[in-house]
Amino acid sequence: MVIDYFLSAGEDVLYLSDLQADFKLTRDNTSSIFDGLFGALSINCDRIYTGNDIENIQSDIVFNQSKMIFNIESLINKKIGVRTDGRFIMSPREQDITLEGLTILYNEMKWENIRPIKLLLKPGESLDVQDFSLYNDPAAIFVNGIIYNDGRQNLQFSLKDVDGHLLSKLLFDSNIKILDANLNISGFVNGTFTEPIFVFDINLDDISYGGIEFGDLVGDISYTDKNIVVNSAFIDTTKNIEKPKLTIIGNIPIDLNYQLEGERFSSNNLMDLKIYSQEFDLSALGNVIPNIRNPKGFLNADVDIKGTIDNPELNGKFELKDTEFNTTLNNLDYKIDCAVLFAGEDFEIERFTIKNAGGTPNSGTMRISGSGKLDGFVPESAKLIINGDLAILGQRSRSVLPSIYGDLFIESDGDWVFNYKRSGSYFFANVNLVNTKLVFVTEAAGYDGSTQFQYTFIEDTTNVDKIRMQLEEIIASDKKRNAITDKSEMKFDYELSISTKNIAELEIILAQAFNQTLTVEVMGNLKYESIGGRTLAQGSFQLLDGSKLEFFKTFAADGSLRFETDITDPYLDIVATYRSDYTPPNSSTTEEVAVKLRLQGPVSELGMNLANQPENISVYVGTRNIDNNIPDERYDASDAVSFILVNQFKADLSAENRQDVANQTIGLGTATSLLGPILTGFVNSAVGDVVNNIQLSQAGEHTKFAVSGRFSKFRYSFGGTTEVFQNINKANLRIDYLFSPSLLMRLERKEPIVGSFGIDDKITELGLKYRFEF
Repeated sequence: MVIDYFLSAGEDVLYLSDLQADFKLTRDNTSSIFDGLFGALSINCDRIYTGNDIENIQSDIVFNQSKMIFNIESLINKKIGVRTDGRFIMSPREQDITLEGLTILYNEMKWENIRPIKLLLKPGESLDVQDFSLYNDPAAIFVNGIIYNDGRQNLQFSLKDVDGHLLSKLLFDSNIKILDANLNISGFVNGTFTEPIFVFDINLDDISYGGIEFGDLVGDISYTDKNIVVNSAFIDTTKNIEKPKLTIIGNIPIDLNYQLEGERFSSNNLMDLKIYSQEFDLSALGNVIPNIRNPKGFLNADVDIKGTIDNPELNGKFELKDTEFNTTLNNLDYKIDCAVLFAGEDFEIERFTIKNAGGTPNSGTMRISGSGKLDGFVPESAKLIINGDLAILGQRSRSVLPSIYGDLFIESDGDWVFNYKRSGSYFFANVNLVNTKLVFVTEAAGYDGSTQFQYTFIEDTTNVDKIRMQLEEIIASDKKRNAITDKSEMKFDYELSISTKNIAELEIILAQAFNQTLTVEVMGNLKYESIGGRTLAQGSFQLLDGSKLEFFKTFAADGSLRFETDITDPYLDIVATYRSDYTPPNSSTTEEVAVKLRLQGPVSELGMNLANQPENISVYVGTRNIDNNIPDERYDASDAVSFILVNQFKADLSAENRQDVANQTIGLGTATSLLGPILTGFVNSAVGDVVNNIQLSQAGEHTKFAVSGRFSKFRYSFGGTTEVFQNINKANLRIDYLFSPSLLMRLERKEPIVGSFGIDDKITELGLKYRFEF
C-alpha cells in the first residue's frame, strides 16, 4: 500500500510522501490479552510534514505474543538523525520498554547509549525512567526518575565530562577545539507540571584558551514559586572562592508552567540582578566577539539590574581597563580605555579612548564622550562627540582588505557629532587625511589569492513534483513569518568633509600581472552627504607634479580624481602624456612627439571608454603643438600605440620593428583592461593576421592570456597562465591547417576536460574536421 497525501488549510498543513505500509497480523479475538497477537508491520515514508519536517522514515515492528520488537530510523527537521532498536513487553497493567542501539546525530555530534535504556510505562498512572544514559565520549547524560499522570514529577539529571572539543562544537559550531574546559551539570526536577521546582549545579572547570589558564566558572540555578534564582561566579587560577573575578547574583521572575500558553513574564514582579566584576580577564572570551581577535585586558563592573523584563533599570558602572585587541576589519591593533555610568534609563560615557597599538607606523588617539537614554538593555537615543586622530589602515591590512591597503592616518577637524535615535541617525564629520599612502587594486586587475569563479546551479524542473514544490514554498513562508525581524528601517543621514592635510599618495593598479599602474600625488577635498536617502558628492583631488602612469613607458599624469559610491573604483579625469624624440625614416632631424591618453570615467570602465572613444588617444608632433594641445590628424590610435612601443609610427615600421612589436605584445600581455581592444587592433595592422586577437582574463588564482592569429593556411592559438613565461610546458597550443574551406587538420595540446586539477597535465589531440552542407 502506497499513500501520497497533501492538505493545506490556512496555517495547517499535512503532507505524506511515498508512505508504504506492509503488515500481517493474527490474533485470537476471543482473548483480551496480548499473548495471542502475532505478525509484522513495516512502515516506510519519504516525508511527513505537520509543522515538523520528518524525512526518511523507516520502521519495522514484529509482534510475538506480548512482546513487540522494533527498529526506527528518521531525520527530523533536517538536523536531527535518530535511530534505535528496542523491545516493548506488554501486559494489561504496564509496558516495559527497552531501547538498544539508540543513536542521536545532531550537528555532527553523535550521542549513543552503551547500556540499555529502560522505561516502565503504567497507562493512566506513571512513566518510570529507570535507566536513561547517552554518551559522546567522554561526555555522558544521565536521567532517571518518575513522572506521574497527574503532573507530579521527580527526576534526577546530570551532564558529565563535556570537554573542550564538544564545547567548541556546541558553543561556537567549530570542529576545531577553541578552548579547553570540563563542564559538569547536575540537579533535580520535581513539583508538578504547573508548579515545577528545579535546582541545578553548574561547574565549568579548568578553562584555558591558547595555552593560558583562566580559572573556573561555578554556580547554581534554582526555580520555585515562579522565580529563577541565579548565583554564579568566575574564579581565577588562584582558586580563591572568597574573591571571584566575576559574579552574577539575583532573581528573575518567570512562570515556567509547562502548560502555560500566554505571557510568562509578569509586569508586576520585579527582578533583582547584580553583576560584579573585579579585573575579569578578557582573554577568557577568546575570539567569540565578532571582528575582534585576541582580546586582552580587564573588565570591572558593578551594575544592578532592577525593574521588569520589559522595563529594566540599570544602575552602576562598567569599565574596560588596559584593553587591547586586533580587529579583523583592518588587521590593526588597538587599545581601549572606557568607563560607562548607568542611572536608571540614562547612561553617560565617563571616558572612552581608542589608541593605535601596532600594525602601522602611525599612532593616534580618538576620544569619545556623550550620553543617552536606554530602552531596556539597548539605547533609545544618544549623542556622541568624537575627536582626535587614528590610523585606520596599514600595510598589514592587505591580508583582510586585498583591494585597498596601505597607510591611512586621519584626524578630526573640530568635533565629530553622532546623534542616534531609533527613528534615524545623523553623523557630521570634518576629516583630515594626515598620512595617506594607499594601494587600490581594481576589480579588473584582480589580486593575488582571489577566487573569482561563479557557479550557477540550474535545476531541472521538468520532472519536479509540483506538490513538493508547493510544500517547500509553504515551509519557506512559515520560516519567514516566524522569523524575528525588525521591520522598521532606520534612516542614516550623514555629512562628511574630507580634506588632505598633507600630500596623499595613491597607487591604482590597473593590471597587476604586468605592473601597469597609475601612481598619483594629490591634494584637495571632497564633500559627501546623504540626507533623506539623497546622496551628493562634491569636490575632487587634484594631481600634483610627479604623478605618473606606467603603461609600457612612463606617462606624466595631470588632472583629478574623486571617489563616489565605490571606494575601490575611483572616478578619473586625467590626461597621461608620453613624450619622446622622433626621427623620421631617411632623416637625421628629430622632433618631439607626445601621445596623450585621456582617462575619463571609473577605473573599471577605462578600457571600454578608450575603445569606444578613440579620440581620447591622440598624437602630437612638435613642442608647440604639444603645449597647445593640437593633435596631428595624420596619426590614429594605432600610430599612438606604435610610438609608445617602439618610438616609430605604424607606416615607419621595419621588419625588425614588427618583430619587436610582436615580442612585446605577446611577452607583456597587451590586452589589459586599459587598452586591450586598441592594442589588439594595432598589432593586427602592424604585423598582419599573424596576431589578430589578444585576450587577458582572471581565472581563480591565475591570470590567463591567449594569443591567436593566422599565416597563409595555418591558424594558431597559444596561451595559458602567466606561468607559461617561466615554463613553456604549461602552455596550451592549437594549430589548424586548412586544406580547403570545408576541410582542416588540427593538432591541439590542452587541459583534460575531467580527471585533473593541475595546470601541468596536458593531453594532445590530432584530428580532421570536415564540414558537410546540405
